[in-house]
Amino acid sequence: MAEDTARDLRGVLDRVKKAGDGEDQVNVGEILETVGQHSFGPILIVISLIAFTPLGAVPGVPTLLATLVVLIAGQILFGVRHFRLPQAILRRHMEREKFTRSLGFTRKAARAVDAILKPRLSWLFSGPYVRVAALGCILVALTVPPLEVLPFAGTVSWAAIAAFGLALVAHDGLFAIVALGFAATTPYVIWTTLFWETTMIDVSRTDDGDPMTFRVVVRDEEGTTRHEVTMARKAHQDLTPGHTPEQLVEAAFRFLLDREPKESILGRFDVTIIPTYFPEFHKELPAYLD
Repeated sequence: MAEDTARDLRGVLDRVKKAGDGEDQVNVGEILETVGQHSFGPILIVISLIAFTPLGAVPGVPTLLATLVVLIAGQILFGVRHFRLPQAILRRHMEREKFTRSLGFTRKAARAVDAILKPRLSWLFSGPYVRVAALGCILVALTVPPLEVLPFAGTVSWAAIAAFGLALVAHDGLFAIVALGFAATTPYVIWTTLFWETTMIDVSRTDDGDPMTFRVVVRDEEGTTRHEVTMARKAHQDLTPGHTPEQLVEAAFRFLLDREPKESILGRFDVTIIPTYFPEFHKELPAYLD
């Protein structure tokens, strides 16, 4: 693989800004040509930077960028020195003014990144790291299309790809390790983004008497509800002496939310009435406290 002539992020940006110079439109082929079609590191950086700009929120753009990463990294993985991409992708274009304006968002960040980058642990690049990076980029890029339905949900994926690119450009072995770390956390981020519970329950004690009084705020993507809950100290000791009253109230709400929408939960009630509506409350409460 040929050496990348740009050795920092600002150098890559300076080269990319020349793409389509003097024209109203700039296409993918012109962008790749400015950084060199055999320069794996700069290409990864440019693609990631576009994903981080407002252009990255345009429907279809993240998937297009991820496709570019897979096609280019796949060729690197198999030892191809000069990338070949379908003309249909190379001819995809955008307004040059919007493109350069989007890159302008990254200029200040580039100065900070360049202050961190420097050649170190260079022995990593004499081994199979480039192909390992290519494989990592492919795996990470494949996570982007499913996340496109959520704006900027693929941020960690693009951060990993950008870190691979920066490591290759600067021959920075430490950044190479960071890139691998980002790649390793991507599956966890996808899981938490798509499947983890997004309901937030905020419990605060407003009266420390007997009974105790709590203000409970339940928030999710559909809105917020507020509730006032009372609980006698004896009820707390009978239900769960090993947990705080706040933990018990939060667990009670998680129990209720598994059985009815937040809007159906009474605005004001005492914890002891829950078994009236759900007789299994006492039996199943410990599972919500674990």
